[in-house]
This record gives sequence, structure tokens and C-alpha cells, in this order.
Amino acid sequence: MIIEVRCVIYGKELSPAIIAKLHEAGVKLIVEKSRVFIAYRREGGFPEDRVEKIIESTKSCRIMAYPIHSIQMEVSTHLLLRLTKPIVVAPRSKLTVYATAPISVGIYVVEGNSRKLIDSFGFSPYKYALYGKPASGIVCRFYRTEVFAEPPEPALWEAVTKVRVENSTKEFIEVKNIVYPLLHTDLYVDDEGNA
Repeated sequence: MIIEVRCVIYGKELSPAIIAKLHEAGVKLIVEKSRVFIAYRREGGFPEDRVEKIIESTKSCRIMAYPIHSIQMEVSTHLLLRLTKPIVVAPRSKLTVYATAPISVGIYVVEGNSRKLIDSFGFSPYKYALYGKPASGIVCRFYRTEVFAEPPEPALWEAVTKVRVENSTKEFIEVKNIVYPLLHTDLYVDDEGNA
């Protein structure tokens, strides 16, 4: 019997196990600590393929991995989840479902209550779509997702999103897209390290 031990990366200090897990996904991280500096290097990932930083090192300085929204702020601050199978909702009813959303890995330098994002990267290039009319629509980060009745086990580059659909009309409605702003939304990490 083979038991797979899942490597939790989010909300944790960078360790050899986390670095190995990211390497399996195509991202090579190197963190070298000296008495004065921490040298941070990354190869692979998106949008930048290579990043190097020199960080002043203190005794309590840590390098941590957290999930962050997978968007480029200069392009869009909205996410469009395209459902692979649309949901048909009955008249005057409410439905709660779960979907997965794309996330990126955020690397932070942390000391006490102070933290600074030093790098962020995703798994693949971002896709964008226009939601609405060409003259007045919203440019959104585009992502295809399934719909689940229960929270699914997300992949390394995904977060679970709880979606509540409310149909206040007298007719059935069909939901194909979920669009929401990401600018002031938070990501959380559960006890298992899922976003």
C-alpha cells in the first residue's frame, strides 16, 4: 500500500520539501542564507521567468509562501470563472456550490508583524476575456472551472471558492460565468494548507 504524503506550501516557511514541491511543478527556487544577506533566486513560472533578490538577513527574518490572486493589476482586477457545465437554478431558490479559482504563489520576507512581497509567480500564462459589451464590458482574468457540490481538493495553483447563487425571478436561470472583483478580496489558508 502506497500512502502519498501531501506537501503543504501555503502559510509555511520555505523548506527543502516546499522547494522540491515547486521544482516538481517547474519552478526552481534557491534560497541561500549568510550572516548578512539572503540571496533569493527563481527560475520558471509566470509572468517573469527569472527573479533575483538580495534581502537583508536578521535573526528572526523568514521567507514564507502564501497564496495570492493570480492577476496582473495593470490589466484587470476581476476574475471570470467560466463553468465547464452551466448551472440551471430553479425559480426563487438559492444554491451553494464550489469552484476552483487560479492563484499564484507569493513569496514574502517576514519579520515579526512586518511582511513584504518579494516575488509572485503562477503556473501558466494568464488568459483574459471581455465580459459584457465591447464598449462597456469588464476585462477579466479568464479561468475554466468545474462546479462541485462539496469543496474539492485543489491543485497547487488553485483555491476553492464558495459560490452562492440566488435566483429571485419566477423563471429558471442558467449560470455560465461567475465574475467578481479581486482588488479587496482576501485569500485564506485552511489547516491543511489549501487556499
